[in-house]
Amino acid sequence: MKVKKFNATDKTNLNYLTYGNKNNPALIIIHGWLGNSYIFDFLLNHLKEKYYCIFHDFRGHGQNLSIQNNMNLSQFSKDINEIIKLEKINELFVVAHSMGASVLWEYIKTFSEDKLKKVCIVDMTVKILTDENWPYGVFNNWTNELMNDFLTRLENDFLEGLVHYLSLALHGEKNKNILREKLNSYIPENSAGLINLYKDIGLNDYRDVFKMMKTESLLIFGEKSQFY
Repeated sequence: MKVKKFNATDKTNLNYLTYGNKNNPALIIIHGWLGNSYIFDFLLNHLKEKYYCIFHDFRGHGQNLSIQNNMNLSQFSKDINEIIKLEKINELFVVAHSMGASVLWEYIKTFSEDKLKKVCIVDMTVKILTDENWPYGVFNNWTNELMNDFLTRLENDFLEGLVHYLSLALHGEKNKNILREKLNSYIPENSAGLINLYKDIGLNDYRDVFKMMKTESLLIFGEKSQFY
């Protein structure tokens, strides 16, 4: 493993990790909202012999937890692009989980898909809000009203707001104490950046980006996924 640093387009210093032989095909794994690169450690033994693996923790997450400025999908896609340029990658495999898929689509919208070889989207939809013409958002009924209630709960008490909605998704009050324990370590002292980031995820619609993609793509979701 190598820990590397780079200077982002907004002059912020950020970290990322690399594993494996740089002569192998490059694979970047992009985590979701409240996630971090470490949740993919279980994949490393399967991947690092075949791929040059790149893991990046977004601002407000993981190794970059304390960095709260410019937490939005547009800047995240620029950060990914800086890593691709720094590593001199011309062809790239991507695994994108949850919000990571939104970052990938934002990257494609801004920088094109020319460098992408194949992509894998895990548990994400191109538009998280549902409406009369789009039933494929979160839980299949994530209306603007529900999202605003979620955001208000996060602003009042970030951890309890998360626990409330995730326990609904997991179908039971009995999960709340387990969720509190597991989620607490993922939350920075100042959660305003994460709240604004979720607003950004909710406002974006990548249906047109997805329709025009030519890169071979694999979509994965679990039997009890919150989508589809």
